[in-house]
Amino acid sequence: MRGRSTRRSNRGFTLMELMTALAVAGVALGLGVPQLRGFLNRAAIVASSNDLLGDLSLARSEAVTRGARVTVCTSTNGTSCTGSTWSYGRLVFSDAGVVGTIDGADFLIKASSAPDRSVSGTAGGGLPAGGLISYAGTGTASVAGTITVCKTGQQRRTVTLTATGSARTSVGTVCP
Repeated sequence: MRGRSTRRSNRGFTLMELMTALAVAGVALGLGVPQLRGFLNRAAIVASSNDLLGDLSLARSEAVTRGARVTVCTSTNGTSCTGSTWSYGRLVFSDAGVVGTIDGADFLIKASSAPDRSVSGTAGGGLPAGGLISYAGTGTASVAGTITVCKTGQQRRTVTLTATGSARTSVGTVCP
């Protein structure tokens, strides 16, 4: 017999190798999951403030394009203005009839639901808490003020609306 190897090939892992791999994976998960949770909370605030900013920009753009009033209002049902807080959904609609009411002369441009219900939106600086914002055909806003987007323990973002109709976001202090 010509130099046959008596050594058998090893297949698989030993119990010690598996236990070591599981320990390393456990430590990595223990360090990574809290960081992921913080990232997801920050992303929810950014998404909510950007969604609101997008709705305001859309309303202003549509008002200028149409040369007519377009309104953004709070809505919990997606079909009518409900006077809820800015934490819930919003409607963007042409507002040719009764101001702040979707009636026969109006049509819905966009209905938005809240991306994350744990994020709050609080009006301030002149904006009504559960109100509406109308843009004239020139692009000017009916009211100026701020909407603060917050989630407990996270850095707040503030959407500021000027009387000229422009809107912007800024980062503030940590939410209570």
